[in-house]
Amino acid sequence: MQPLSHHLLTQAYNNGWANHRLYKACLQLTHDEFVAPRCSFFPSIKATLNHLLTVDWFYLHMLECEQRGEQPDADGERFFDPEQPFATCTDLHAEQAQADHRLIAYCRGLSDGDLGRYVSVVRP
Repeated sequence: MQPLSHHLLTQAYNNGWANHRLYKACLQLTHDEFVAPRCSFFPSIKATLNHLLTVDWFYLHMLECEQRGEQPDADGERFFDPEQPFATCTDLHAEQAQADHRLIAYCRGLSDGDLGRYVSVVRP
């Protein structure tokens, strides 16, 4: 039986694979389709993908700080300013792939003994 830390690493790889598939589909859209108004919580696919990325940045920062034994940045809002840092799907794809690799690296460094650690999340 695999340890729980291995399961988390598997989930991190799965997250990266899901994002790869999502972006493979979104990269087929024209720019007008990418920014077109949509009936959803976010007003466009562009806005949705930007939000997903900035939230990943926020939580990755907290996880990586804890792993290094540092306090997280008290200004967590900086990850959301600007609200949509990327204008194109191509740029978003590249940044999301980097975030996915960071999560995989974080999870690769975990052992089951690490799973009881407390991660500080500073929210405005």
